[in-house]
Amino acid sequence: MHKPESILITGGSGFLGTHLIRFLNQRGYHIRATFNSKIPSSSTINQIEWIKVRNISSPESWDDLIKGVDYIIHLIGRAHVFKESSPEDLIKFREANVLSTQALAESCVHSGNKIKKFVFMSSVSAVCSSSTQPINEQSPCYPETTYGKSKLEAENVLKDTLQHKISWCILRPTMIYGPADPGNMGRLIKLIKLGIPLPLKNVRNARNFLYIGNFLEIMGRVLSHNNADFKTYLVADDESVSTPELIRIIAEILNKKAMVFPFPAAMLGLMGKVGSFLERNLNISIGINNYSVDRLTNSLVINNSFIKHDLDFEMPYSFYEGIRQTVNYDKLKVGSNECFNRRGSS
Repeated sequence: MHKPESILITGGSGFLGTHLIRFLNQRGYHIRATFNSKIPSSSTINQIEWIKVRNISSPESWDDLIKGVDYIIHLIGRAHVFKESSPEDLIKFREANVLSTQALAESCVHSGNKIKKFVFMSSVSAVCSSSTQPINEQSPCYPETTYGKSKLEAENVLKDTLQHKISWCILRPTMIYGPADPGNMGRLIKLIKLGIPLPLKNVRNARNFLYIGNFLEIMGRVLSHNNADFKTYLVADDESVSTPELIRIIAEILNKKAMVFPFPAAMLGLMGKVGSFLERNLNISIGINNYSVDRLTNSLVINNSFIKHDLDFEMPYSFYEGIRQTVNYDKLKVGSNECFNRRGSS
């Protein structure tokens, strides 16, 4: 009997990890996954081999985990925090994003295991957080946040460590959204459901997002396609959208009126600065800061043609379909294929 290929997924208990585990498990892979504080309770992923890493910054902690593994998908890391960047934040980001990547890569190189591919989950923030012009893989990297700087450093560490000894692929997704979204998209949907007016009518921007269904299909192609070896890709949905248009689409799906009103951009910026000041100096959060204002008002358009060309691939889900399924996820069978209806399906 043919033995299924094995994948180690670090950070498997998070939003992205749980979706990825279901997707790859349904495709016959054996999954070994790491978790942070507790194993997810979902019965659809109880068959997974769950392991807690003792010290993510130590190569020795990874040695046993990578035994017999064919592929590695490295998701583990420290994500955005709402507080302003500080030297202490940089240390925490480096430990989670850089040192863990270096330790795992070193373990792979020295283990002697025949690992077919190492896929690293970076971020578009490694390039920039906003841009008035569309960006692509040739755009220079000027990360503006501590998070983005740590992701770019992790990319460089990975490439320096693995070199051409083990095939690697780096993915730089924009903000990922989808069913059971715990992040900014999920919070925006909740605000619109509650009918809370938002001061964003005057915003004139354009941003790309990435639906989880598109990301999963891309990951499947990256694992199986040699064209992805030793490449770094920006990943996003095909369509870009302004913040007011995003609110209108969500409200339309919810059968609600889009509650937006005009508000001076300068005042929004001032509120962001006040929020950041309170967080940084008094540890008080008012729900808005420089980071959140920037993401709501600035542009970041991504040209995704490079990865589609290399993998001979078209995004199976439109932005509207992704948002619709994210908004209506509680009406679908989360964890099954019914969560992801492709273009043209109902």
